[in-house]
Amino acid sequence: MARSARTKRTTASAPPPASDSSDNDDDRSGDADDTETNEDASDPEDPEPRPEVVGPAREPVTQFTMLRELTRDYYETVIGLNKTASYALFVDQRMQSIRDFLRIKPEHIEKICTAISKQNKTNIPVMAMERLALLAYYAKHQERTSRQDKDLTNITSDDLDGLAHHMEVELNWDKKNKTPEVTPVTLDETSAHKAFSNMRLLLAGMRGHNDVPLTYVIRPRLLPPDWGHLDPNYQPRFGDVGSPYTSIDDELTLRAPILQENKREWHNFTNFETLEEDGVRTPTFNTDNAAVFMILQASWGKSPAWTNAKKFLKTKDGRQAYRTLYDYFFGKTMTASMQDRIEMNLTSYKYEGDRRGFTFETYVNKHVEQHNLHQELTEYGVAPLPDHMKIYHFTKGITDPRFASVASAILVDRERFSTFDKVKEVYLTHSRTLASRNDAAAARDRRGVSSVSAGRGHGRGRGSRHDKKSGRGTGKSRLDGIPSQVEIDRCTHIEAKRYPWSEYSKFTAAERQKHFQLMNKGVTPGTGPCRDRRHDGRSVASTGTDGSSSNRKRSASSAKMDLSDDDSKPLFPDSDTDGDAPSDRRKSNRANTRQSK
Repeated sequence: MARSARTKRTTASAPPPASDSSDNDDDRSGDADDTETNEDASDPEDPEPRPEVVGPAREPVTQFTMLRELTRDYYETVIGLNKTASYALFVDQRMQSIRDFLRIKPEHIEKICTAISKQNKTNIPVMAMERLALLAYYAKHQERTSRQDKDLTNITSDDLDGLAHHMEVELNWDKKNKTPEVTPVTLDETSAHKAFSNMRLLLAGMRGHNDVPLTYVIRPRLLPPDWGHLDPNYQPRFGDVGSPYTSIDDELTLRAPILQENKREWHNFTNFETLEEDGVRTPTFNTDNAAVFMILQASWGKSPAWTNAKKFLKTKDGRQAYRTLYDYFFGKTMTASMQDRIEMNLTSYKYEGDRRGFTFETYVNKHVEQHNLHQELTEYGVAPLPDHMKIYHFTKGITDPRFASVASAILVDRERFSTFDKVKEVYLTHSRTLASRNDAAAARDRRGVSSVSAGRGHGRGRGSRHDKKSGRGTGKSRLDGIPSQVEIDRCTHIEAKRYPWSEYSKFTAAERQKHFQLMNKGVTPGTGPCRDRRHDGRSVASTGTDGSSSNRKRSASSAKMDLSDDDSKPLFPDSDTDGDAPSDRRKSNRANTRQSK
């Protein structure tokens, strides 16, 4: 009865007031109703007690409330906030979507958390603050890489952890990396490739307005590689399976937005020149583009080729200035000329044996250098140099007969030596083997020469007054300054002929010793007659008893006369046994004649 009366009172509408008596009746009836309500509240037969209501009345379910509760749940489970902090972050700070986090820098998250803690008397863990900073950085990174495939509540903890290291790198970039200095560089046909390569390295070390490497300004493709995650050619993020990017900086360079829009139909174009001229660019790109122009002007502004880029001085369009100079040096005509020059160099290299400043490793390095130059032309539309052409030029230039066995082995097993790297390695291995054999032979030669010279003992000469050693004639001194036989054998360009002094004076010690061995075959270095013994006749003839110059002249004159005598003269001209012997010449001397009288 009580339950039905209460239900009736709740559903029936109140009658309009008619008079005072009716008001009194209503008041009484109201008192009676209150009495019944109190009785009902204390009725022990009621099986369901009324729940106690705490807080505001239940809100109606709307799209806003659903978004709020979903976002609060994300803040609590993934970020690590409590209920009070999650409510304040969504309602008070209005951080409700991924677009809101784009307007907040990661370093400002600490200020937001401090404000929430003070206003709501709640604690926010440090780990939650770090994850909020990573969330802001992730939203920024998604914008910088032209991706809109993840909403706020779809970003996982693994996504945040994947960018933790790079966020720290960017925050400390200015502290740990010095901005590269721009120096004037000559830009001409011979140095163009090196100048453009160095410019790309220079811009890669500089960060733009949105912390993107400035190399994105001069990249060849205007648009990102795809128009979204639904594109069949979609490229996953760095670190994901199937990603083509080698680093986060590589991903930023190739995907940073240049135009404000990335329409799907634009990716079907084969020519982007119209978009290059008329496309609406992002404000961030305009800032970075002007900075790149100033760098190009400071580096290449003094070169004659810069006149082709002066028309962009007013707009400070660094991208168009770079592309104009790039086409000037690396157009179809210029790349064809550079390709021909590389092939000409590969054909001209010859190896006939080691010579001064040119060994087999030098020959290998020259080929590899030309291969690298040709590889760099591929980004200008030139087809890569195939391996069989590399092998052909490399093996054709080797004419040293010592490598004939290697060439034969390659011809027998072409499948094994199908790449240039394998051919290069087998040639280098053989070259090092030959060098080790030469070193061993040189060591044996040195030991042989030392054993011969060890028995020579002391030679002629006075030596130093304060030196206990003998003079010039020691066997050890004869070998001083003679290079090793390995160095001598490498001088294959020396011939057995007489060189003019102007050319011979420029020879090294090894080259002079090689020439000596060619001109004096069979003579071991350090074992021939010394220079003082080559003129013993003159030395003996110049010996005098009195030491005067006149006696030395007369002795030399008499020795000359004795040498010019006929072979029929007797060995002992002073003997009296031979009657036909001529008289002694000393008799013609007046002094001797007077002495005999």
